[in-house]
Amino acid sequence: MTLCDNSETASIRREDVKIMLCSNIEADEIFLENYWLKRKRRSRRISYSVCYHGKQVAWIQCADPFGTKLAKPIDQFSINDAIELCRGYFIDCAPDNIESCAIAKVLRNIPNDWFNLFGVIKKIAIIYQDLDAGQKAIVYKALGFKNFGNCTRSRHYLHPARGDSNGHKILWARALRPVTGQHYKVNL
Repeated sequence: MTLCDNSETASIRREDVKIMLCSNIEADEIFLENYWLKRKRRSRRISYSVCYHGKQVAWIQCADPFGTKLAKPIDQFSINDAIELCRGYFIDCAPDNIESCAIAKVLRNIPNDWFNLFGVIKKIAIIYQDLDAGQKAIVYKALGFKNFGNCTRSRHYLHPARGDSNGHKILWARALRPVTGQHYKVNL
């Protein structure tokens, strides 16, 4: 029996879901083939693969946000304090609710992984919900992200390379846990 043959919709157990760092090249290939935005992310990034019962079912990528400043509602943080949860692809036959479990595990590990690779402390995670692409944000709410406002002149997902700025997105943010051994408080 393969993963896709399993038609069970029972809830998953946390210990059955594992995340591992994977190469950006591997994740980029998956995203270019399957993700709705057919573009490689060029900024510093970390990619994770998600396994369920030993089978790869998803890939998640976190990266430095674009630009030099954050949006006004969270501009008390510098661009270096934030990390963007920029891409995630889950195969169609992945179990229900695995998205929130996998992303929660990534958010738990990303501060230490980023600090170990790049020597930069990340304090908040941000996500842009693309309303034009039909993203629903159910998982963002479940993970404790807060809505910090609408972006009405952002890039439209159909023409991102051409600079089309007719896109509609919502900015979500949440605090990350401190890097091991560090003591700081983040108020959002």
